[in-house]
Amino acid sequence: EIVRLAKPAVEYNADEWSFLYFLGIGYFLNDDFESCVKVLTEATTRFDEKNDKAMAVEIYEMLGDALYSLDRKAEAFEAYEKCLKLDPDKISCLNNYAYYIAEEGGDIERAAEMSLKTVKAEPNNATYLDTYAWILFRQHRYEEAKIYIDLALKNLNKELDNSVIIEHGKQIETHLKKQ
Repeated sequence: EIVRLAKPAVEYNADEWSFLYFLGIGYFLNDDFESCVKVLTEATTRFDEKNDKAMAVEIYEMLGDALYSLDRKAEAFEAYEKCLKLDPDKISCLNNYAYYIAEEGGDIERAAEMSLKTVKAEPNNATYLDTYAWILFRQHRYEEAKIYIDLALKNLNKELDNSVIIEHGKQIETHLKKQ
């Protein structure tokens, strides 16, 4: 529905970057990441980061998520960096970026710092607790990872798909049993 409404708005006023943002949201929600990247990249050429900072932060974060979904990791990380340059406390971006850094074997210390920031901001958020637990696991800090994955499992939102969190919990538990 968003795509249906935003497309004519973009055609009517092609210079209005906010319509591109909403069109990007529609494509993202439909898992059409190629189209999402295309329109959000176009949007980044149309706004002033200083005057439109809040929207720029949102666009760069979503652009990073879409690019990562397309396996365009270097570009995704650039988008996340732009987002965090504008808002170093953008919790959802910090979480996703930290997780992807850990998954890609990047600067795990930086990932841990970013992830800890999300846990401090939202200590009952199962997703953020899981990310931090997983990063601790990647750092071979298994006992600490167990503490945080247990907190994540305790705080699961039953309405969401929790399969990744549950799988991480099993892997951490299995590793601790082998020690």
